[in-house]
Amino acid sequence: MKHNAIKKTMVFVSALTLCAGLTACSGNQEKTAEKFLTSVQSQDFTAAMSCMDEENRLNRVFSAVDGVSVPELDEVYRTFSQQMNEMTFEILGKGENPGEFNVRIKNRDYDTAIKEAMNAAIQPQTETGNNEFSNYAGWLGQGVSQAVLGQETEETMTISKDNGGVIKTVDNLDFFGLLTGDFYSYTNLTMTTCTLTNEEQVSTYHIAARGDRVMGCIMVDTIMLDFSKATEEEVDLLVEETEKQMRGKKGIYGNATAGEGSITTTVGIDFNQTEQADLITMGLIDSSRGYKEYLSLKTTIEGFESQGMTCVTSPQYK
Repeated sequence: MKHNAIKKTMVFVSALTLCAGLTACSGNQEKTAEKFLTSVQSQDFTAAMSCMDEENRLNRVFSAVDGVSVPELDEVYRTFSQQMNEMTFEILGKGENPGEFNVRIKNRDYDTAIKEAMNAAIQPQTETGNNEFSNYAGWLGQGVSQAVLGQETEETMTISKDNGGVIKTVDNLDFFGLLTGDFYSYTNLTMTTCTLTNEEQVSTYHIAARGDRVMGCIMVDTIMLDFSKATEEEVDLLVEETEKQMRGKKGIYGNATAGEGSITTTVGIDFNQTEQADLITMGLIDSSRGYKEYLSLKTTIEGFESQGMTCVTSPQYK
């Protein structure tokens, strides 16, 4: 499936996880379900990791508790892991298919809190040019710390027969989302910075994404212009018209300033809130792709790099 991409435009004119999946969690599937949930709740993360396959991204989160996993995010991972003792669960019984167990779980709603924290970071960086948004560990950690308990919800977990019972990630994405208050979907969070400098412009773009799904961005473009024949009123009008294009649009924040022979536009976008119709109207995404399921980080980077930008993504997950 093709996905949309942010369009480069101007608005105006680890070693500690080795035990995971290698040591049998328990002797049978039912005991695996009980042992895993109890281990997570009691913060016995070594035991919990022994119940998951190596592909599970919670391995990198739990490994940070007693060591180094992802240096940029380890403090966030530790905070999240320490809060897992607030998670409550009840195994309701076996599901319809072999190895399935119906569970009821209550945990903090990390998804809502993290989205709110990201939005709160986009707005001030758009206005001041500081690093509230580009410091992704900062707003991710703030969201984790401020998350409140959500609703109790039921889900099915599936235990395979491998090694006496292993919780395979591919079979349990919804379960891990519920177990972690959807923090699991932020365990592949990245911040990509794309830059371009030439005689005509200087551009810096910061793009936050969960995997390939873009969540938000801030784009700063300084364009060199000849104002020698323009009056001060004409320059002010250009700035005003540029800013007008960004006003009154949900999830879009921006400003424009005129310098000596240049104009700088700053656009911040929260893709959790904005409408694709507004983005297309403003020329911020490629209208030829129409309305797609989500904005693709991979496609966006490819488009920027084809226009001469240099992009660096952090962190680099192993």
